[in-house]
Amino acid sequence: RSLESAGGIETRLNKFASALLDRGILPCFLVMYHEYAPLKAYPTFRLSMDAPDFQTDLEKLIVTAGISAVEFQIRWESFLEKFDWPRLRKICRTGCTVHEAHDFPWSIITSMDYSVFVREKNLDKVSNGHLVLNGADRIEPDWTYEEQKKAVFISRLTEEKLPTLLSFCDFCRKNSLHGEIAAPLHAEALRIKDMVH
Repeated sequence: RSLESAGGIETRLNKFASALLDRGILPCFLVMYHEYAPLKAYPTFRLSMDAPDFQTDLEKLIVTAGISAVEFQIRWESFLEKFDWPRLRKICRTGCTVHEAHDFPWSIITSMDYSVFVREKNLDKVSNGHLVLNGADRIEPDWTYEEQKKAVFISRLTEEKLPTLLSFCDFCRKNSLHGEIAAPLHAEALRIKDMVH
């Protein structure tokens, strides 16, 4: 749906796109909003995913461009229920990456050719799931606690990040740390910021 100027999904897609390109596959992106500079090198199509004819337009694009597989980045349930999945699977392979731990309609995800989960939660709900954890290239932390007095929360600010953000604020309060938030600002981020204050 959107590619912000920075974030975990964006970083993951950049690595994925690079790996596909190394294998001779040209990745394309279909978004409503795109601010992530590293992925602007790839073909990008803009369609309104809220439009009533979105699936028809998507299918025309798939056929016209010769797209062989479509992977959806899934963060909310209603997105899954918008499609006639058997019809879409007749013209290309379908897959998804599940980014959040919500309770999705698992039968739809199982009907896809594959699914990737970025955390273990709910992986057992599907028969076609693969676990590929989000994470940095480095496993060991490159810092040590030396009585620092400041903490920084770096993330996009969306409603699903609110519990983590509130935990960060609580941690800072309990440990007498000055907490700062670094995030791209957009309408939803400003609303979340007001909620936290």
